[in-house]
Amino acid sequence: MDTDRPERIRAIFSAAVVLVSPAREQYLASACGGDTQLQAEIESLIYSATQEGPPPSAQAQQPQAQQQSMRLGPYRIVRELGRGGMGVVFLAVRDDGAFRKNVALKLLIPDQNAALFADRFRQERQVLAGLEHPNIARILDGGDAPNGAPYYVMEFVEGAPLDRYCDDNRLNVGERVRLFMQVCGAVHYLHENLVIHRDLKPSNILVAPGPTVKLLDFGIAKMTGPIQADVTSPQMRFLTPNYASPEQYTGEPCTRASDIYSLGVILYVMLAGKLPGPHDLTAPSTNIREDIQRTPETVPQLRSSLRGDLDHIVLKALQRNPSNRYSTAAELSNDLQRYLDGRTIIARSTPLHERLGKWARRNKAVAMATAAICVVAAAGAAWYVLKPASGQPEATTSQAQVTLPQSQQPPLQPAVQPAAELPTGPAVEPQQPPTSPQTQPAGSQASTSTSSAQSAARPASNQTAHQKGPASQQRSAPPSRTSTSGPGAPTPATQTQATPVQPPTPIAPQAPPPELRERLLRVAGRVRQANAVFEQLQKDLASRHMSPSVELTSGHQQMKMFFDLAQGDINGGNFSSASDSLDRADAYASRLLKAGGR
Repeated sequence: MDTDRPERIRAIFSAAVVLVSPAREQYLASACGGDTQLQAEIESLIYSATQEGPPPSAQAQQPQAQQQSMRLGPYRIVRELGRGGMGVVFLAVRDDGAFRKNVALKLLIPDQNAALFADRFRQERQVLAGLEHPNIARILDGGDAPNGAPYYVMEFVEGAPLDRYCDDNRLNVGERVRLFMQVCGAVHYLHENLVIHRDLKPSNILVAPGPTVKLLDFGIAKMTGPIQADVTSPQMRFLTPNYASPEQYTGEPCTRASDIYSLGVILYVMLAGKLPGPHDLTAPSTNIREDIQRTPETVPQLRSSLRGDLDHIVLKALQRNPSNRYSTAAELSNDLQRYLDGRTIIARSTPLHERLGKWARRNKAVAMATAAICVVAAAGAAWYVLKPASGQPEATTSQAQVTLPQSQQPPLQPAVQPAAELPTGPAVEPQQPPTSPQTQPAGSQASTSTSSAQSAARPASNQTAHQKGPASQQRSAPPSRTSTSGPGAPTPATQTQATPVQPPTPIAPQAPPPELRERLLRVAGRVRQANAVFEQLQKDLASRHMSPSVELTSGHQQMKMFFDLAQGDINGGNFSSASDSLDRADAYASRLLKAGGR
């Protein structure tokens, strides 16, 4: 075999696959130089990659064995279903008298019956023989044709490709996601059985009635077990350009992450109706095909449904770095299930208000009951706060009115001092000349009688207090008060009540130490700088439809909280707590500045 032929095929294929008809046919005729077998081989590869109609030269090179004898063992060939990179798939019927059953028969193209292709074909047959899953087409039989070309027989799936089925049946977003989750289940089963498909695309996924997806075409699958059966050489890498992962292009080892990338492209096409850009990856919600016949939703409704969670799920599966994608197909399926259930997804950090909104939508009855309780509690708190404020003036007025009469004051009232306890010596009260009862004015007699009546009406507790005082005070105080009281003169109790009570002098707040004040200014500058770095980082990530990590967002909030606490502690004179809060705010600011490259 010509050793340069695989390299020549790869070079011509890479140049022709990006062209469109009729430029592609003209280039192939010129590049192949009249080699019809080489041109048919490359056209078959292009058809496998683009699915743009059966290649005419490949049909011209259809094996003579298929044209003359349309029977392989007990199976009768009915018609051709499709053509891939190294084989042809026929609709066949088991017609040996035992029973009749429609099957799909895949036969290796005889003019490509080299050892490389034969080994890959037999590997595909062996891969299918070890798989048993409801979403994977089962193999039924296998063997070799009379000319030595291997073939295998599998169940015939009567259905349409995945993307065409979704559009023809106008499935909504939720139905498309649930159908795609079946594909994820089949791919996860492959990975659990150490098989990497490496050629996932809508044309290899048929949808049978149910709907039930069926995964087909394991022609370039790779076993990742101890055998490591990978017959794809670096010079002949078969792939589908629109759905292949970046590591397949660069020739790096393919892992499960390669199939995760292809699943992301398939989901992108199912939701947006278009392939993602080859270089500038945009969110599906910004790249929707303007076709109102695809889905029951309008384009604005579809864009609103995709924006947010689904955008982040698809973009996470399409990360160029394999380590940033979903680790397994089951993890991708579980995140889609979280989206359908209205729960928080793992593809992004969901803000608190969105989490509360999702929780309320999932638990409507509990949310309504909680809201009603909050309203009642708020109304009760408002009533409790406002009611004492409205009743306070009445209580104060009533208290003032009760304390005015001296006879009704409590016995141990500090603000009212009994008249008998006041000093009545000569230094306090000068002696008055005796006055005969006949010469006293009428007003003095009235005052004397009034004072006597008031003294008689005092409680027994006041009389006990008078008995404990000095004898001179007991003798001199009542006569002097009575003899000097004229018309309209104030009584001692009235004078004592008129004495105002001085309010306590407020204590001035203590000034913070100079070193703490300087430290506050320094940390305030770092906090402002870190806040500016975080806002710039938010803008940069938002332009790429991403958001900062949970650690950065939490650190930004903690920085502002501790700085506010430090300011409050300084104003309240709690300098030790303010120093601790400044330490924490400074530490969070340093993390943000380091994350921003400062």
